[in-house]
This record gives sequence, structure tokens and C-alpha cells, in this order.
Amino acid sequence: MRVFLVLLTAFTMYAQVKTFSVADFGARGDGIADDGPAIAKAMQAAQAYGKGAVIRFGTGVYRTGKTAISRGYDESPSTRPASFYVRGVTNFTILGEHAKVIETEPGMGVFYFEECSNIALAGLTVDYDPLPFTQGTIVGWNADDATFDLTVDAGFPLPNFPQFTNATVKRGQVIFDTNGTYIQSRIPHFFVNKEWQHVSGNIWRATLGGPWYDKNRNTDANPLRSPLLTTGARFWFMTKTFSSVMTFHDCYDVRAENMIVHAGSFFLGMKRGARLIVRNCAVDIPAGSGRLLSCCDVMHVASQTRGPTVIENNRFCWGGDDPINGHSDGQYITGSDSPETITIRTYLPNMFAPGDMLEFVSGKGVIKGAAAIKDLSVEVTNKWPRIIYRIGLDRAVADINTNKGGDYVYDLSACGAPLFLRSNYFQYTCRTLPFTTDAVIEGNTYVSNQGALGIALHCEPPTTYPALEGPSPRNIVIRDNHFVGSFIALHANTPGDIRNIVLSNNSFTEFAEPALRFYGGKDITVSQTRIDVAPGVMRYKKPYSLIWFGSCENVEVCDLLVRDMDASLDAVIRLSGMSDTELRTIRITAETAGCPVVKR
Repeated sequence: MRVFLVLLTAFTMYAQVKTFSVADFGARGDGIADDGPAIAKAMQAAQAYGKGAVIRFGTGVYRTGKTAISRGYDESPSTRPASFYVRGVTNFTILGEHAKVIETEPGMGVFYFEECSNIALAGLTVDYDPLPFTQGTIVGWNADDATFDLTVDAGFPLPNFPQFTNATVKRGQVIFDTNGTYIQSRIPHFFVNKEWQHVSGNIWRATLGGPWYDKNRNTDANPLRSPLLTTGARFWFMTKTFSSVMTFHDCYDVRAENMIVHAGSFFLGMKRGARLIVRNCAVDIPAGSGRLLSCCDVMHVASQTRGPTVIENNRFCWGGDDPINGHSDGQYITGSDSPETITIRTYLPNMFAPGDMLEFVSGKGVIKGAAAIKDLSVEVTNKWPRIIYRIGLDRAVADINTNKGGDYVYDLSACGAPLFLRSNYFQYTCRTLPFTTDAVIEGNTYVSNQGALGIALHCEPPTTYPALEGPSPRNIVIRDNHFVGSFIALHANTPGDIRNIVLSNNSFTEFAEPALRFYGGKDITVSQTRIDVAPGVMRYKKPYSLIWFGSCENVEVCDLLVRDMDASLDAVIRLSGMSDTELRTIRITAETAGCPVVKR
């Protein structure tokens, strides 16, 4: 109740608060009736009231779905963003008092806010019925035919249900091997391009395909050729719709507190806007449910969102991919009349502002330089993509390539920075991706089972990923974190792009990769780090090292404490593509079976 009172107190500074109880509009909260239309009426009344409206969900279970759409959509349910749509409001609160919302359309989100400010959601639990995913046990596969067979767990949706057959992204993943070892991050994704075929009983057959799979059919990137794939492996399959339980577009001053989400494509998505706080929330499977997945991705803060972004005291567990992904979307340059002017054509509004610092990147992912926006004009046309940005720069940028697949820009002023990721708990999730220019990642715990990537510092150019998620991280402080079976990786497209990285007072245990695996970083400091590996921890590669630096510049490692008695350990620190002068080591204490501290 404390968080509700705090939020209400904050809003009374701006306007007279008026509470709209969903029960007053006919919502029963009995877990049986379709309460969507009643909730939609309450939302519409609150929007009409204006500043200071509070939507109240009393104790109960509220089912909602496609009948609850509070916006005049003509598309099919699969293209609707959410059950409840709110636009253009200020000082708007949704409060749940021990209330649970069950979304009955697996391809939809729940709350969608657009062009709003000072928005808060607190105290709700959200789940889906039917679930947007299914799960089961792999009982066989044929790499040559690109097929595998799955026994679907009792009580979970069958793969021929509409939420799977109508989805644009059909993706699955092995999460545990036969022995119960978490291997989700070690086996490539399963992309299914055809409908599942019923074999017998609860056994269904899937066929992998698509451009990515066809390209990698005969490589290690083919999951059906992975040596870790075994009969009896546990597997989930999901429709990724990019609809979030909470979506915020062009919103400012957003808070989500004490929210619990058990299922969904995403927990939270924010595009454009500024100032996000996510505090005391949980994304996790219900106790005793036997589920293998909560949300496919947990949180994306993307597409020109401005900071600060504060994510603290949360619990993010059983996610299928990124628990935190903060980035700016790269935008291709479509025209340039001079080295001081560029044109960008896109479908996204509110992308840039005068004074923003743009980073120019080639189509191969090489940083070419940076310039600030001196002047800006925007034109909306009838031709898709409709929005044209004409940008004047404060300095010249040479050799701008406007051809298809040529140069693009990241807005360094709108990549969620500064990011504060504090005191969160991550378990059985893939990786934290801070594509940002300033971040403090501190006091977090990352738990997996020998092999999950905890924090990934990298950038995704079009040569690896068409979405252009970036920019290259820099000015990142990672301190006071604990990694159990998890590790940190840094990979620069061009050596030196990722720089000014400070790691301090972090600890690592029970991991199957090097605790630190860095390629191409510059100006890196690692201090007061503890690496403690118990006997018998599985290693995927032997011999191995505990820390690996490749093609890095200006690296300092000091006050490192190591304990690993495995005979396969051939070095505490291994260097590749670096001169002796690029690494400085100070006060390293290593309890090993006799391997060298540094090996080149």
C-alpha cells in the first residue's frame, strides 16, 4: 500500500486526483467474466477527466482480451498492440490492490500508452490464458531434414493453435539438457518456418527454415547439429509479437513499480520519450507451475529514448532472451547535399532534436565520426516511409555514403543514457545489453547454470543484425555485482569502438566460459575482482583461461584474486593480438595447479 500512497501524493502536486474504480463500470474480478469492456469504459472515463486520473483495480482476477480494445482498430487481433490504449494524458495512474489481470489474446499486450506524461503503473499481477508459448521435451531430430520432434507437456497449448500459426516470428529454444543443466545460451535459436505437423499423441514435428537457417544449415550455428542437443532436452516455443504487457511510445516520466508479470512477449517496451523508472517489479514464472518461460524478452528501452533510465530492485527470471536491452535504433542516411547536411527518411516521428549528437557509422559497422544537429526540419509526406528529417550539422562529415546499405547514424543523445541498473536479480535469462554511452551497473546478481552470458558489451551492425541496435557502449561502470555461472563479454566491431570500461569489486563463481571475454576494447580497468571456481564445474573448452583479452588496448588488471585447481586451466589471463605493453597487472593472487598468470 505504501507505493500507492507515494504515487498518489506525487500526483496531487499537479492536479486534483479522481479515482475511477473498474468495479463501478461493471468489472466483476471473479476470474470468469470478460471484464475487458468494463475496464475499457473506466479507462475512457479517466482519459476524458484529464490530469490526475487514477484507475483502481480492487482485489480480484480480471480477464480481458480482444473485446476490450479501447481504440478503433480495423486490423485483426494479431496486429492490435494491446487491450487498453491510452493517448495524450498527463498524471495518469493505474493501481492494483492485490489484483490480477489475465490477458486472453496471446498475441497482444495489455496496456499501451502514447504521447503521455507522468504515467505510473503499480501493484498489478499479469498473466496470459492461453499462454503465448508452449513447451515440452525433444524426443528426436534429423539435421539433414531440418526437423525435430517434441512431446508437448500436458496442459500447454498445442503448436497448431492460432497464436503460433499466425505469428510472424516463430522461435524456440532448448533451455535444459537431459541432466537439467541450463544450456539456453549455448544452443542457437530454433526458427520454425512451417506449421507443425502432428505425429501421434502429444508428439509434434517442426521444420526449421528461413534465410538465417538456410545460410547456417551446415555450420555450428544449426541447433540440430549442436553437440549439446540431446534426447530429453527441455524446450520452449513462442510467438514473438513485439507487443508488451506495458508499452510506452513518446511518453515522458514513466514509472512501473511493484508489477508482477508471469507471461508475455515483452514485460515492458519504451520507444522515444524520456525518463523511465522500473522499481520493485518481478518477471518470473508462477511458483509450482512447471513453466520454462516467463517473457521472451523482458525489457526494451529503444528507438531514441532519452534518460535517465533507472532499473532497480527488480527480479527478472526465466526470460527467453534479453532481460534488459537499452539501445538507439540506427537510421540509414538517405541523402546528403554537402558534408554538413544529411537527410533521413523513416516512419518514426520525434526521432531527433536540435543539439543531439549523432554518430556516423559505415555499412560495415565502422565508426566514421560524430557531429551535432545544428538545425532540423521535418516533413510528413504521403509516401512510405512518410517522415523526412533534413538535418544540418555543426561540422563536416566526409565521404557520406547514401547508397542502400550505406552509412547510418546513432543518436548518442537518445540511447537511454544515463542508465542505472542497480540491485536487480537475474536468473535463467540470456544477457543484459547496455547499448549506451553512460551506464552504472552495480549490485546485481546474475545466476545461471554454467554458461549464460550475464552482461554483453557490443554493437549490432547490419553485417550481423539488420535492426542496427547500438551504439557501441562506452563509459560503462560495472561494480559490486555477483555472477554465478555467468560471465561478461565485450566484442567491438572495430578495436577501440568500445572504450572506457571500468570493472570493480565483481565476483564470479561456477562459470563455464572465461569470466571476462573481451575483444577490441580500449581503456579497460579491472580491479578487486574475485574468481572462485569449485572442483567439477563443467568446461566447454579445454584448455581454458579465466580471463581473455583479444586485440584490446590499454588494459589494467589489479587486485585480482583467483582460485581454480583444475588441471585444464592453462592461464589465468590469456592475451591474443596484443603487445606486452597493452596489459598492466598489479597484485594478482592466484591459487592454481601451477599455470602461468599471463600467457600469450
